Amino acid sequence: MPVPNVGVFLANALVYDLFYMFTRFTGLINHVFFSRESPHIYRDPPVLSIIEVVPTDSITMKDFNQMDMRIVMVVKAERIPGATKILKLTVDMGGGNLRTMITGGAEFYKPDYFENKKFIALVNLAPKRISGIESQGMLLAADLNGKPVWLIVDGDAPVGTRVR
Repeated sequence: MPVPNVGVFLANALVYDLFYMFTRFTGLINHVFFSRESPHIYRDPPVLSIIEVVPTDSITMKDFNQMDMRIVMVVKAERIPGATKILKLTVDMGGGNLRTMITGGAEFYKPDYFENKKFIALVNLAPKRISGIESQGMLLAADLNGKPVWLIVDGDAPVGTRVR
């Protein structure tokens, strides 16, 4: 009669015992932390507020550097007859260089909101006729559910300073 291999027997018993202890331990952990009867604070996972970020096509640094963004000051803002969502702005680019820009948001902002404030504008945008007026740039804004939130400069940076 062959002699049983005691080492294999002990190894199998040890693996079985470890497995049994592990399953009992994980069951205990699940009960303590995730059971409805448990008063433990980790029972319910925290609720996080998440803003969905939708990826867009990327551009190269060369493309980005082609955009000329500057600090500008709106010297005059006025409504456009017959238009309810856009305003006509006269913008100082620095050194007395004035341009006309058409901007949206007239349903949210009165013309006097813009006057004598510094904004960030894209100034090398190709001119475009909007409501019969040539727009020579664009003020930058964040879009909050259709409402523009303007990028305003609150500091001592002079008008005409390039934004990078």
